Amino acid sequence: MLPVITPLLDGDKGMAQAYADTWFEGSPEDVEDVENLLSGAGLTMDAAMAETLATNLDDFERIDDRLHYAEKRRAAAWRDLHRHREALAAQAQKAVERIEEAEFKTIADPDPERLKRHVIRL
Repeated sequence: MLPVITPLLDGDKGMAQAYADTWFEGSPEDVEDVENLLSGAGLTMDAAMAETLATNLDDFERIDDRLHYAEKRRAAAWRDLHRHREALAAQAQKAVERIEEAEFKTIADPDPERLKRHVIRL
């Protein structure tokens, strides 16, 4: 916004900053003041936005690159999580199968006399 409105205010950076700040706050009167300033020079808000984008394009590209990198890391983390979950599920399934296939034997009731010897009396 500043690169567009500063020349319209004869290079007065302080006044341009004040206009930009009030426009950013978004009150309808302040937005209208900025739009009137732009229209007086034959410009629109689209022109101001386009100039602002062009001025800050490097910053936007850096942010976009960082977002792209973060998305790639997130996708890799999901892939790893899914792979580990599948491996854990396979291990659990094998454990269940071993338990199901195990041979169980019935043990005899323990000797009551032997149990009495191991009881702790309080």
